[in-house]
Amino acid sequence: MLTLLALAAFSVTGRAQTASVLVVDDFSPNGVSPSNPTNLDWYTSTNVYSSGYISNVWWSWFGNAFTNIVWDSTMDASNNPSSGSLKITLNWNLSLGGNNQFLVWDQGVTNNYFALNLSGYTWTNFQCDVKFAPGSASGQGSYGYLQFGTRGSVSYGVQDYFVTVNMVTNNAGLTTNQYGWVHISSPMLNPVTDPNLTNIQDVLIHIYGPYGGLNLNGPSTLWVDNIKFYGMSGPPPTNPPPILGIESATPGLRIFAGSAGINDRSEVATADRYQSWIGATHHPVSYSFTLLSYPSNIGQTHIFLVPVNSMPGGVYSSYNGIDYTASNGVWLVISPFYEAEVTAAIYWKTNLPNANAYAAGGNTALRITNSTAIGTWTLSFNSDTTGTLTAPGASPVSFTITNGTVATDFANPLIAYFGLQPNVDAGIGQYEDWASISVTNVAGDNYYEDFTHDLNYRSVTQSGNWVNMSVQPVGLIIISTNDIPAYWLNWTVPAGGQLGSNTNLLSATPWINPAFYDSYYDETAPFGNPSQFGSKMWEVLPKDDLPTVDGSSGGVLSPTAFFLLSTNVLSP
Repeated sequence: MLTLLALAAFSVTGRAQTASVLVVDDFSPNGVSPSNPTNLDWYTSTNVYSSGYISNVWWSWFGNAFTNIVWDSTMDASNNPSSGSLKITLNWNLSLGGNNQFLVWDQGVTNNYFALNLSGYTWTNFQCDVKFAPGSASGQGSYGYLQFGTRGSVSYGVQDYFVTVNMVTNNAGLTTNQYGWVHISSPMLNPVTDPNLTNIQDVLIHIYGPYGGLNLNGPSTLWVDNIKFYGMSGPPPTNPPPILGIESATPGLRIFAGSAGINDRSEVATADRYQSWIGATHHPVSYSFTLLSYPSNIGQTHIFLVPVNSMPGGVYSSYNGIDYTASNGVWLVISPFYEAEVTAAIYWKTNLPNANAYAAGGNTALRITNSTAIGTWTLSFNSDTTGTLTAPGASPVSFTITNGTVATDFANPLIAYFGLQPNVDAGIGQYEDWASISVTNVAGDNYYEDFTHDLNYRSVTQSGNWVNMSVQPVGLIIISTNDIPAYWLNWTVPAGGQLGSNTNLLSATPWINPAFYDSYYDETAPFGNPSQFGSKMWEVLPKDDLPTVDGSSGGVLSPTAFFLLSTNVLSP
């Protein structure tokens, strides 16, 4: 039995805060104005919506799916005939050179100033009302993943999305009113760890059409109403007390989506470069992995098959996005869809450098929905151009790559990549536990690595099978059976101090650095030193770092252990 104890060793400072609400825009006929009451439709200049001036406030920043914006007096979330809403018209069409996203913001047509000035507030909740016109473009039962955010006052040009909602066409799981509007109410991220949220100066409205494997095509109409922030006036708290967590570790490879960029890859690549299904010893050629855990807000889990000769910088040339920069590639992409469901799609591209495989000029070979991501995924090729995808608990589904030059476009040398990326802000810091990876019947080295079974490795590169291609390489950690029992400890940031352990809260026994119990063998990465992934610090404690009954290094494990974060921990 292991118990976690957190001491209140950190104080909260700053003056008292009071509740506040800010109406960014309720889209009433009189529009917005600098003379409006505090926290109600304030803007840098007066713009009367009923006179046609809404485009001075709300307009496109970028994205070719955008068509137009108008103020619509006939649509209001409360069906109020004396009010209205923002009407955004779109045209999704990948064949038109990438009409695959839109981003609207309240910076007007000039896009060169800050619309709002919300400094001095800690915003804790975002709300608005939205509605899609029936018949709007959809895919996989969704109008798209609708996002709201800010461009960021810390770094201009950042798109920091604090809300992401899957706008399913039947509104299942969403809060709707009697007029068919969806009410969005979402807690904000921590303003201490995300300084963009302490000084919000604009609001972004965004959909990326291909996200989640939707590949939206056709016209779409979206109405938005009653954009509001709820929060507290006064500065955000500083030095908040850390919140500690503990969980049992299971054998396997844990992959964190740890770095700060939503497009940062966390992945391994095969050390052998002859991993193509072209010229295989015999068929089927299979690329497979098994997931033990899957967070609902991770953006993408993938296999990338990338020919070396299509890589602009040569083999292993990029730690972040060789799948994008390479001209040729085959992708298996798994994304969350609805509740526990996921979508899985197979994409391929040729002669298309610096582009996603699902962008204009790319190709979709297959798209399916599965009830779960947990289990074994197998991408198989039965010939140069045909294959199957087998999802956990499902039967194989056939696909075809319709390319007359596939034998040369995807020939060896070719490298296989396995991993994930966050794709959305909520995915940063999330993780997956992988049980195994395998590659069979290729001309080069065949792989089967079971990360759950009697491995003596802690780094994914120790076997010599893999090259760690992650932006944050320390985010790939193997827990072997030799490490069990093992525990993951985490604590929220910002926080300082050192991890300590003890076996008895009632005695005067000092708190000791857990690394003492293995003679500080684990003090080097990936064990022993905590690493930040998202808004938390993580440290893994294998059994040789757990307290012992007699307090000796390498002794019998204590049946009870306590842990704390403190600035006063002994390191004997």
